[in-house]
Amino acid sequence: MNSQLADYQCCSLCAVRYVAIVLNILMKGNTVKHRQTFKKEKKYPILLQLLFVLVPLTQSVLYATGGTPTGNGTIAEPFLVADYSDLKVVGKSATFPGSAVYRLVADIDASASQTENSGAGFVPINDSSIHYFTGTFLGAGHVIKNLHINRSGTDYIGLFGNVWGGMIDSLGLLDANIMADSGYVGSVVSYNNTGTITNCYATGSVTISQGIAGGLAGWSDGTISSCFSTANVTGTDYVGGLLGVNDALASNCYAIGTVSGRNYVGGIAGDNIGTLTNCYAIGNVTGSGSYIGGIAGGNSISTNCYWDTLTTGCTSGYGVNSNTFSGSGLTTTEMHQSSSYSGWNFSTVWSISPSINNGYPYLMANVMTSVEAAAVGALKTFSLLQNFPNPFNPSTVISYQLIVASPVTLKIYDILGREMLTLVNEIEKAGNYSRQWNAANMSSGVYFYRLQAGTYTETKKLVLLR
Repeated sequence: MNSQLADYQCCSLCAVRYVAIVLNILMKGNTVKHRQTFKKEKKYPILLQLLFVLVPLTQSVLYATGGTPTGNGTIAEPFLVADYSDLKVVGKSATFPGSAVYRLVADIDASASQTENSGAGFVPINDSSIHYFTGTFLGAGHVIKNLHINRSGTDYIGLFGNVWGGMIDSLGLLDANIMADSGYVGSVVSYNNTGTITNCYATGSVTISQGIAGGLAGWSDGTISSCFSTANVTGTDYVGGLLGVNDALASNCYAIGTVSGRNYVGGIAGDNIGTLTNCYAIGNVTGSGSYIGGIAGGNSISTNCYWDTLTTGCTSGYGVNSNTFSGSGLTTTEMHQSSSYSGWNFSTVWSISPSINNGYPYLMANVMTSVEAAAVGALKTFSLLQNFPNPFNPSTVISYQLIVASPVTLKIYDILGREMLTLVNEIEKAGNYSRQWNAANMSSGVYFYRLQAGTYTETKKLVLLR
C-alpha cells in the first residue's frame, strides 16, 4: 500500500510539473514586452482545471513541513506564528490554508533558510498561479530576519508568492536576500493581485537575471500604502526601488536602496502603469538602456512625488511619460524640509526630524520599532518594553514610551489570541509609562500584551509561572 501511494504521489507530481511547464510555455513568453501590452494574464481556464485537481493531492510532496501554529485561523483567533518552523507551514496545506488569518507573535530569525532546499532557501508562501494567498497576515510590528530565497524556473519569488485579494500588514523583512533567474521578484511579495500591503518594509537585496524586480514587490495590481524599502535592487528590465511594475495604487511610500537595470528603471517603480502619490526616492538609479527616472522609468500618473537629484543621479522623475506627472527633483537640503512636499500629511502620516532617517521624511505608522529604526539609522521613538519580571507570579510591570500624544490601548491576550482584558484605553501625552498587571485570577501559561498608540502597534510575550 505504501509503495502504491508513493508511486501515485510521484506520478501526480510529474503531472503537475508537466502541466506547469506547458502553462509556462503558453502563457509566459518573453518577459520584456512593450509597456502598453505587457500585462499579467490572470485567467488560465483549461490548464487551471487540471492543476486544481492535481495540486491538492501532491501538496505534501511539493511543500516542506514545519511547525504547528496555535489558533484556528480566524480574525478572532488567528494562527499564531511564533518561529521559523511555524512560518514554513503558512498557506501550504489544508490545515494552514492561504485563506486563513495569521499573526506574528515574535521576531523570527530565518537564517536556516540559507542552507535549506540545496541552497534554494525558503519556499515562498502560495507561489503559483493557482496556489495563492487570499487571507490576512498580521506582522504586528515584528520582523523576519535573514530570509534567503534563490530560485529558478518559477515566476513567483518573495516571502509571499501570489497574493490574490489578501492583506499583509505591519511586517518588516530585515536583511532579506531574494534572488531569481526570471519571473517576478520582491522581498515581501512577488505578485500583489488586488491585495492590500500596508505598513510594511524591507531591507537587504533583490536580484533577478531576467524579469521584474522591486525592493518590496515585483508586480502590484493592488494597493500599497505606508511602505518603504532600503533594499538594493538589481535586474534587467522593469526594476524599481519599491515596485518593479505598479499597475494600481501606491501611496505614501519611499525607497532608499540603489536600483540598477537596463530598461524601465525607477527610484520607486520600474514602470508605473497605475498611480503613484506622495512618494519619494533617494537611492542611486542607473540603467544601461532606455527609460530611466528618479521616480519611475515609465509613468502613467504620479502626483506629488519627489526625488533627490543628487543621490539618485536623475535629472528627470521619469524616463517616458504617457499621462500626468507632478512633483519635483529636489536638492538634499530641500528633501529635508517638510515645506517641500506639496499636499503631504505631516500630522498623522509623515514626520520629519534631523535625527531620524538621515533627515528625510519617515512614516509615523511603521518607523517606530527599534529593529526598523536600526535598519534606517533612525532613533527609537515609540517603544514597548519587555515586562519585568518575566516569568512572573502573580504580578508584572509593562512599560512603554510615547513620542507624541496618542490614543493608547494596552491589552492582554491568551495563547490563542483571545482578548483577556484591557489595561489602558485612553489618550496619553508623550512620555514614559508603566502599568502593573496582577494576574492572580489567571491560569499559568503564555500570554501576550499588545500596545497600540495611534498607528503604532507592537506585541510581546509574557509568562505566568506559578
